[in-house]
Amino acid sequence: MEALQRDLLPQLHHALHAAQNGSVEFLDACVGFFHAVRWTEPFLLCLLAFHATCFVLVIGTRGHGVAHALLFLTFLSLVRAAEWLNTLASQHWPTFCSQNYFDSPGLFTSVVFSAPLLFNAVFILMYS
Repeated sequence: MEALQRDLLPQLHHALHAAQNGSVEFLDACVGFFHAVRWTEPFLLCLLAFHATCFVLVIGTRGHGVAHALLFLTFLSLVRAAEWLNTLASQHWPTFCSQNYFDSPGLFTSVVFSAPLLFNAVFILMYS
């Protein structure tokens, strides 16, 4: 499985660049990425719960400008810290997961950590 992941992440990275040309490879790479990850790992379930909690906070604090400003700054700070978190996770991955998802470009961290936070930040900007 680790070999599959090692081979898949560069393909996904290549597919992201190919998608700019309208290539169908991007969709195939995304499906492969989805199947390569063990979504039942406890740390991924906790991360999913974190993102769900963040979204509920964003929805629950609609109309509260100060709360949204604090959430927005927190989300962007966490996205900024993603590179450091990816480096830390790549050094200590055996303690909390069964596979090393944390490559040096940080693709996995960007997809499962930063993208949902950025989604919440954009949601705050659009609906505050």
